[in-house]
Amino acid sequence: MKYYKLNINSLSDEEYKEIYNKADEIRKKKCDNYKLIDDKKRCLAAYYLLLKVLEEYSIDKSKISYDKEHIILIDSDYNISISHSGYFVLLAISKNKIGIDIERIRDINFAITGYFCNDNDLDYIDNDINKFFEVWTFKEAFSKANGMGISRESKNINFKDYNKEFVYFDNYIVCLYEKTQD
Repeated sequence: MKYYKLNINSLSDEEYKEIYNKADEIRKKKCDNYKLIDDKKRCLAAYYLLLKVLEEYSIDKSKISYDKEHIILIDSDYNISISHSGYFVLLAISKNKIGIDIERIRDINFAITGYFCNDNDLDYIDNDINKFFEVWTFKEAFSKANGMGISRESKNINFKDYNKEFVYFDNYIVCLYEKTQD
């Protein structure tokens, strides 16, 4: 498992134009649907990272396919996951199913934990903002690796039962989850 991080402000307007011109029609349409410049930048930065990683792993860009919410590499030994928050876009790649999630650590209303946390999760969080975001980003990453969305069923996922990796930087948290068995 390896992950890549890109600050959307590290690319120039000219580079964004080049990325857009190289993008496939699905990516262009997705990007065009965004109203805010930073959303467009995140969309194109994700594509830029994807192309860089495909090049590094000698995977032809024709292997890119899209389902409802994910980018899939067809006929490839690799799986990818993409996440973005604020000025950052991240991409993880692995031979196993993978999920990555990034969130900016910020104040929240802890009442929302009841929607996706079970009693074990709540005991772990104990009104600690960093622990809340560990559980949240893990459940997002887990859901991505397993091809499901985060929902009330997320309560059934026990945070402590799975191996995961956390990275903290610039008031952000990243969770990487790699599914090593079914």
